[in-house]
Amino acid sequence: MTTNDLMTEAPVTHKTAQTRRIGAGGVRLAYRRFGARGVTPLVMLQYFRGNLDNWDPALTDALAAEREVILVAYPACVWRPSARPGDVPRSG
Repeated sequence: MTTNDLMTEAPVTHKTAQTRRIGAGGVRLAYRRFGARGVTPLVMLQYFRGNLDNWDPALTDALAAEREVILVAYPACVWRPSARPGDVPRSG
């Protein structure tokens, strides 16, 4: 990668940040990291049934302009890359 590539590379945003997973104590969490690094990151936790996509990108991107933002999904909130807004799993 050249200096020119760095200057033209688009910044990572709420919508373009890669969803990553980490395991701790037998529990797997999904998270996204983006924004300006260098100061203490802002870890954003969602309510019980919330997920990574419940945050408003306008809010998280504005916060990420000045610091790194880490969005966390709880283990009870299953995040599937194939899930679309409005999908409801069928039961029975």
